Amino acid sequence: LRIIAADKSFAYQLSQATEGNYYISQASYQPYTISSKTSYVSVQRNTADGVLWKLKPADTYEVKLNAAGVALMYVDFDTYPSDDVTAYIADHVDANGVIKLMQLHDTIPHATPVVLLGTPYATVTLGVGGQQAEPYDGANILIGTCLKKTGLPKGTCYTLKTSSNKAIMKTSPVATSVAENKAYILFAEGLPELDTYTFDFYNPVSAIQEVGTEHSQTSNIYDLSGRRVNGQSSKGQIYIKDRKKTLHK
Repeated sequence: LRIIAADKSFAYQLSQATEGNYYISQASYQPYTISSKTSYVSVQRNTADGVLWKLKPADTYEVKLNAAGVALMYVDFDTYPSDDVTAYIADHVDANGVIKLMQLHDTIPHATPVVLLGTPYATVTLGVGGQQAEPYDGANILIGTCLKKTGLPKGTCYTLKTSSNKAIMKTSPVATSVAENKAYILFAEGLPELDTYTFDFYNPVSAIQEVGTEHSQTSNIYDLSGRRVNGQSSKGQIYIKDRKKTLHK
């Protein structure tokens, strides 16, 4: 068990007291329990000031959508979208700064950053599981984080914003941060040099071949903007082949 509190990480051991009740203690120390008497979770000795927690497996996970009905999510367990929310992979960005999306069905694999679309300001409830599904390893320009990230370089990190009630990904003129269990885009070679990217929720892609103007039985190569670069790739750059990011050596 790992408890994250006040920007610090602590590892704990569990020992069962009775069925459904556990003592939480740190290795190599006297027994400790977790106290929630302050605004942050803190560590207290196992005395009258301590508490005995009852742990119950979670079967749902809630996500708050913004004014455009959009949220970015990254968690380390499988989730199952309900009928009131749709999940997408951010497949690529075209030359006009439009993020092309690929819809996920039934299951959002763990360790897979996604875009969620639903009703503005809604709190959507997702079902949760373990780690049964394989993490998505195809093209996905989103980067996920379980912990809060700070000090991301100015002008290179795109985070979720709203403009005229529409969801956008926008850079910041100052160093920025990303909240825990969220996702962001980090500028890389091949992405359009624009301050703002928009989402295309109306024309989802279903395969990498749809990015080009021709459908082919061969394995075409694309840059991170979705442009086909067969025979024109450069060493040291990242490209997409067979829906996977590869480094041209």
